[in-house]
Amino acid sequence: MSLLATAPEGRPRAISAPGGPVPSFEQLFFEHAPFVWRALRRLGVHEADAEDVCQEVFMIVHRRLASFEGRSSVQTWLGRRSLGAAGRGSEAELHDRRRKNR
Repeated sequence: MSLLATAPEGRPRAISAPGGPVPSFEQLFFEHAPFVWRALRRLGVHEADAEDVCQEVFMIVHRRLASFEGRSSVQTWLGRRSLGAAGRGSEAELHDRRRKNR
């Protein structure tokens, strides 16, 4: 879990959204990466793949952060992104298994 081991020295500033201020991407990552990693493991992502899938979740978050409306908590929003990424990983594994069994 090396990507989760360090935190920034300073606090990046928050950005505004209709539902109130949204933490910057850096804040989201350092405050919530452990939660996302644990959620992925609970969703069945293998430990060896959890860091890569966690990075995928935060790549999606980076692209979609401006669309966060604040209608749910940040953690709920991240949990939904984690669920989607875990599902895509399962679909890819299933596809690989089917292709190998042909």
